[in-house]
Order: sequence, then C-alpha cells, then structure tokens
Amino acid sequence: SLTDYCLLPTAICLLISALCLVPPGRRARAHDGAKEPALLEVGGDAKTDKEPAAPSELKVVSYNIRYRAGDDLKQLIKLLKEDPEIGGAHVIGLQEVDRNKRRTGNVNTARQLADGLGMRYAWAAPPDTDGDGEEETGCALLSVFPLTDAVRILLTHEGPDGRRRVAV
Repeated sequence: SLTDYCLLPTAICLLISALCLVPPGRRARAHDGAKEPALLEVGGDAKTDKEPAAPSELKVVSYNIRYRAGDDLKQLIKLLKEDPEIGGAHVIGLQEVDRNKRRTGNVNTARQLADGLGMRYAWAAPPDTDGDGEEETGCALLSVFPLTDAVRILLTHEGPDGRRRVAV
C-alpha cells in the first residue's frame, strides 16, 4: 500500500545527506566509466538560485515505489506532500523508479515526482540487460536542496535473477 514506508534513523539520514548534497560545480557522471550518460539524469526545480536555509531537523524518507504510474503516482505525490508523518521530507530515496518503460506509460517517473513535489532529483539505472531497448528501472534521490556532482555507481553484487544494481 502507499502507506508502506521507512523512516531512516537520524545517523543514516545525516550520512545520506552528506553524500547527496555536495558542493556545486560539476555535472553528473557515470562512476563506473560506462559510456551511458542516459542512465544518469539530474534535474528538477531550478526556479531559484538561492539555496534553502539549513533546517534544524532533516527529514528523510525512503520508499520503494515499485514502478508506480498514473493515478497511483498522483496519490503518492499527494501522500509525500500532505501526510502528517512522511509529508514534507527534505530528502526522499526511491527504489524501482522507471523511466521510459511501457508498464509506466513511457514517462519519466523521477521527473514527474520531482515536479509534483517541487524538488530536484537524481535518477540512475543499471545497463539494459534484457535488450528490449527500454530504460531500466533504477533508483532516485529527490531533494529540496541542490543536487550537484551526482554520480551513478554500478554496484558489484548482482540482485535477484542476476540483475545489476546501481546507487546514486
């Protein structure tokens, strides 16, 4: 259900924010040397050049969206905005985020979420292993803070059914 979520402990939240909210100045790049710039995308709300003030508490939410689309995605955006417990997070970590997949209407899910929440995003996916020409399912970070120097890291250990995994 949409209420299945995980709030990360404070220490992990600080570690994630330190890794994700890095100083500005460089473009996104593939960490593994792959020539697949399409499998790393950074974008989102850039309406202001002013960085938001540092909050007294950092709210981080991690959620496996399991390739949601359409009305389910709209409902998730509403939940991430308005829910008393998880709404208004500063950083959101997402798993199973599709881009250009038939099952999710060939849309850019990370961009839709970021636009709906007024956040910035970094999305990454492993190489296309099934050869269908569709983008892979990946992970995404959404943030109210600028995301710069984002790096796609191809993880060394395979996931279920031998699938490759990535981190941002």
